[in-house]
Amino acid sequence: MQAQPRFDWRSAGQLAVSLMGIFLGLTAAGVLALTTLMPWLDGEMPGGEQAAGTMTLAWSGLLVAGLSLPSAVLALRKLMGRAPIMRNGRQSLKIASLLLLVWPLALLLAKSAVASSLAWLFLPPLLILVMGIPTLWLTSAARAGLPVESLQRGWGTASFSAVIGPALIILLEASLLVLALVAFGVWLIGQPGLLTELQQLTETFTLQNDPTQLMELLQPHLEQPGVLAAGVAFIAVLVPLIEEAFKPLAAWLLAGRWLTPASGFSAGVLGGGMFALLESLGYLASAPAEGFVGFALARSGTLLLHVATAGLVGWGVGSALGEGRYLRLAWTYLAAVALHGVWNAVGILPALEELPGVIGSLQGVAWIYPYALGALCVLLAAILFGLNIHLRKPAQEATF
Repeated sequence: MQAQPRFDWRSAGQLAVSLMGIFLGLTAAGVLALTTLMPWLDGEMPGGEQAAGTMTLAWSGLLVAGLSLPSAVLALRKLMGRAPIMRNGRQSLKIASLLLLVWPLALLLAKSAVASSLAWLFLPPLLILVMGIPTLWLTSAARAGLPVESLQRGWGTASFSAVIGPALIILLEASLLVLALVAFGVWLIGQPGLLTELQQLTETFTLQNDPTQLMELLQPHLEQPGVLAAGVAFIAVLVPLIEEAFKPLAAWLLAGRWLTPASGFSAGVLGGGMFALLESLGYLASAPAEGFVGFALARSGTLLLHVATAGLVGWGVGSALGEGRYLRLAWTYLAAVALHGVWNAVGILPALEELPGVIGSLQGVAWIYPYALGALCVLLAAILFGLNIHLRKPAQEATF
């Protein structure tokens, strides 16, 4: 008797996650858009930075739904017994390269929209282009020429990374921050003098409701070495540990007999790109008109960071689960955390320099900020495209 084909649980799971992404994305977009448009019920025009930020989140929901739709269609197609569609990424790179020609125009239009009273209407879709085009180009360039993979797997990885990855990372980082605050509260109970002083500061802020004055009162406490060390440790150590473990999460879920270092790298690149894209949209929504172009270019550098480090870890995952090279997974993860940590540490130098209590110790260090980030970008690009060249060799093709 002919054996019955096994049910494709991976495709079923992909379909479930994709449908969830479509539902949650459209629901969030609708609720946030209605929230922004509520002033119209009172005869007022929506406006302000908050409205632009809310509408950017609404468009981000639409983006997640849009990324999930092709994934759902392709997963359903596979469940119906259709043959997979195979791609090697070259076509998407051609499309992304053409879109790069309009990227400067989108950037300038977004800069103009930031200062407009209709920023809430025009800025969000322009931000999708400002960050979406370089994300598409970078992820396509990093995957171009690799062994062919199914279109379903590529879209499934992008959908999963947009729906599950960022939400899980934010949840873990928020939980870690809450635990840190609880630990600080426990420690504060044993410091009655400091506790009384902070209570007085709280009362002062409640009476005067002046955030600027509150920051001036808190500044001596924020400049304490222990507080600064804790802040730097969270930003430069704990955040990279979490993000580099979960950005390439889709690579772990692709484990199977056909998993290769190339497929793990590809999944990591897509995971890092989706995370950077959604993260950057939130940051750019609150960027000021003055210096907007520079801020957007800086976020493009952060995009390179997330794509390169996630691709590095994804390569390690593919090597470990596909070839049994677990030592490679260990050092690629630690290398990604180190690169991310150095990037974050360098990035906060200008902010630390603004604190009078520490400016003396930074006068010989903070000036390296742009040069260090430039050097890191060169290193990250070398890692990303070096791995692409290394992995451009025949490998077992995946049919999922």
